[in-house]
Parts: sequence; C-alpha cells; structure tokens
Amino acid sequence: MYIPTVRYADCYQQYVDKLFQSTHLDRNQIIRAALFTAAHSEEFLKLMRDNQIADVSLPSPLWQLDQMELGGSRNRKQQERGRTSIIMMTEREKL
Repeated sequence: MYIPTVRYADCYQQYVDKLFQSTHLDRNQIIRAALFTAAHSEEFLKLMRDNQIADVSLPSPLWQLDQMELGGSRNRKQQERGRTSIIMMTEREKL
C-alpha cells in the first residue's frame, strides 16, 4: 500500500477536519474517498486535461464508483472510536 505525505493549504485542512468531525470517517479515509471519486469527476478531469502533457494520454481509473463500500472490515481501534472503514478495492484486489 502506498502511504504518501500530503501537504495542503490550511483551508483544505479545515475542511477535512470539519468532515472528520461530522462523519464516521478518519482523515485518511476522507482523502481516499476524495481521490476515489475525483477520477470520475468532470471538474477533476478538466483540471487534468488543462495540465496534460502533450502526446501523453491521461490514465483511466482501474475502478468504478460503485466499487466503494462503506463498512466492511473494522479494526478494534476504529470500533472503539466508532469510525467506519472505507474499502476501495479493484476487482483484481478482491480476488
């Protein structure tokens, strides 16, 4: 699993913090959900096309929007905090 360090502006941090406080998701799950859905967002794709390198095609996501599942495996720490796991797997990973 890829574990990046994410740096973003304070306004994004405040938004993610408010989502964290108003949902059963942790901050990583919120960012993962945003990335998961961004690949199917016209606004995101337009931004990518506007910054696309000439003669290099943009990739297509390896997942569909209906592959996101809320719930599923929860570890003890998440259960104690009442948080829900987001499971985002491609068909290949499910096998």
